[in-house]
Amino acid sequence: MSPKIVKQKSAIENLKRRLVEGIQVITGEGVLSGSGHLRARIPGTETFLINPRFAGVLANPKDICTVTFDGKRIAGKGPIPSESPIHAAVYKSRSDVN
Repeated sequence: MSPKIVKQKSAIENLKRRLVEGIQVITGEGVLSGSGHLRARIPGTETFLINPRFAGVLANPKDICTVTFDGKRIAGKGPIPSESPIHAAVYKSRSDVN
């Protein structure tokens, strides 16, 4: 595997960990309900990460799903939230949103 691909995979794994940490923090603070979700754009791509449709506080980085800007899940085990197409539409129309 090329060093560039290894670096990108490492960056995505780090983003997944940060996303899970964020879910745990805002759930603990009462900002996010048990069934809420967060998402993060994968820089330089037309994809984003989002926690599956189950209690976010239970999420693990390996559970995080990858979704295209067309709203299609391309990686991850769990069902994506029904609001995923809304997040995708925001990303498609706003290049400044992370």
